[in-house]
Amino acid sequence: MTTIIDVLGEFLSKELDIKSIQAKGLIRLGIKDVVPEEDVQKMSLEELKDAINKGVKGRLDKIGIENSNKIIANLIKYIIKNQSLVTMLGM
Repeated sequence: MTTIIDVLGEFLSKELDIKSIQAKGLIRLGIKDVVPEEDVQKMSLEELKDAINKGVKGRLDKIGIENSNKIIANLIKYIIKNQSLVTMLGM
């Protein structure tokens, strides 16, 4: 079964030109940095966007990604554009 992490990881892997498993890890750890007890699959769209803006952005900055602001903005745009898919995967 495809999860939100899978979908966002695929997108981020293309943005960063890294393996999908690495991108999924960045997303998973970044979200857990912000909301350690929250199940990603049960997060609202706003909670998910907030966790990505804070946690995933922080992870990208820690590993020295120079254009992290643009990458996070693209990821948020992708989430908004595909919000029905993201919402459906969260159910």
